[in-house]
Amino acid sequence: MLLRGIRNASDFAYEVELAYWNKRLSAGIETLFVPADHACAFVRSSAIKELAEFGGDYSDMVPPLVAAAVKQKYGGVPSP
Repeated sequence: MLLRGIRNASDFAYEVELAYWNKRLSAGIETLFVPADHACAFVRSSAIKELAEFGGDYSDMVPPLVAAAVKQKYGGVPSP
């Protein structure tokens, strides 16, 4: 079983294609799609990285563990 999060129709189209290929590679693979909460439907890792590079506050968009890792890599995150 693969659990895949989707944010929008574009994600869904991409993930359905991957599910097809995974099923073709191994008939026993099932994929379950879980829609993102509306609060994070437009959060992308590239946007978080860009915010971090320019010193923006992304602390309410990622879990604390992720915020700590981004802070370590990009040198600081404003506190919420």
